[in-house]
Amino acid sequence: MQTARPAGADRAPTAAGATESGTLPTPLETFSRWLSLMGALLAVGALSLRWIAAIAPGTLQPITFAHAATRLLRFGLLAGCSAVIVGGWLQMGALKLALGGEGWGALLLGTRGGNLLLAREATAVMLLLVAWFIPATSTLDGKNLASWRLGASISTFIQCALGLAILATFSAGSHAAAVAGRNWAMLGDLIHFAAAAVWMGGLLLLAILLWQMRNSLGREDAQALRQTVQRFSTMAMLAVFVLICSGVFSSAVQLPTLDLLWSSAYGWLLLAKVALVLLALGAAFLNHRLVRGPNADQWAPKNYATFLRQVWSESAIGLVVMMVAAILVQTPAPQSAPNAASYFTTILSADDLSMHFQITPNQVGDNEYIVHLYHDDNSDIGEVQMVRLSFVHQTAELGQASLELADQGGGLFMATGAYQNRAGPWDIGVYVRRRGMDDVLTTTSVDVPPPSSAAVADPWQNPIRAVGPGLLPTGVIVAVVLFQLLWFGRKR
Repeated sequence: MQTARPAGADRAPTAAGATESGTLPTPLETFSRWLSLMGALLAVGALSLRWIAAIAPGTLQPITFAHAATRLLRFGLLAGCSAVIVGGWLQMGALKLALGGEGWGALLLGTRGGNLLLAREATAVMLLLVAWFIPATSTLDGKNLASWRLGASISTFIQCALGLAILATFSAGSHAAAVAGRNWAMLGDLIHFAAAAVWMGGLLLLAILLWQMRNSLGREDAQALRQTVQRFSTMAMLAVFVLICSGVFSSAVQLPTLDLLWSSAYGWLLLAKVALVLLALGAAFLNHRLVRGPNADQWAPKNYATFLRQVWSESAIGLVVMMVAAILVQTPAPQSAPNAASYFTTILSADDLSMHFQITPNQVGDNEYIVHLYHDDNSDIGEVQMVRLSFVHQTAELGQASLELADQGGGLFMATGAYQNRAGPWDIGVYVRRRGMDDVLTTTSVDVPPPSSAAVADPWQNPIRAVGPGLLPTGVIVAVVLFQLLWFGRKR
């Protein structure tokens, strides 16, 4: 769109003035996404712990342990699905606040984020309905046990499919959905979420189970609990391996060059997440020594209390990791190199102000944002205290980013940054605050073209642009071989 440019719009800037904090989500957006993610991890972690706890079809456990484990797994599903539902609505409420007068119907039915939210909420309700009516083994007699095993097997399969579907809605609305080779990227995100659910979600529920049974450890119950902990240790080790591999893959997809790790807000958050995961792995190593060490069969009160304290510490670190992840998934990720030179420009009006708004080059990634404020009659516009832009993608579930522009004088404001990190339609709000006058807010829609037609033509192409096509499968093979060597070495 080309229009005449008002006087002063061609003025060279004296400072970029970008505010990195504007790339971060608001506290409400962070909390709502954290609540949704933790709910999904709890629900899927409860499903994985059902098998680890050996109360799956075909097995019977001591009554005290079976009752405690069954109550806990039902609690995990109820709390997890409820958190998914509440967190999703809070997130949509935060988006509605960011867009002002946008109606609920338009947000839920007219945007990709709203469609994903409805699918996630419906799946969570279905998971609760399927899971809630399966009786515990301790309430069954021998006559009904065979039919319970068959029904529970079918129910568990359906529940696992529904749990993965909940995680898939997060992948479909993540940064991975916007890159070239998006199908591989979204699959990597789904595997990453599933591994995190097995480790973090299962760990939190296991900590609650250990705390519940701390004063009721009969010989048979202690044996069942010890087996559960040892099985979880084995599965958690496998989950951590998958988590690391999928995390490296996703990072390589989102960060085209290594220097973006320390030169972008997304990179710094990723480094913080990695540091916290390493801290959690240190706690997990200490727990593993108690579970698999020479005194693993001796559940003395002192050893049990130490193990319980360390499990709670690892769980607390996991909660902080998910908080950082909630911020990370809503922070614009640096993307590809610029397209050919182009720009978006338009004239906006709000109250007494006219605004010439320009984005150069209007691409996925870094852009320059210029706002020139003026009166049509060239009269004084007053003392401008702030000009701020807000960015909301119309179809993707990314949350809102904001950018405060720097005053260049003469009614000209500008800043640069990577605030449109995905192709497609964006709603951009322009907020102006003036001393002694009413605030002004207006919005415009901007369509950001994809990096290139070839980049999005094949959703199954290699999503990692920084490496050759042969390096990715080679890395996977090396990782699998390394894991097998470590596994069999530990067994020997």
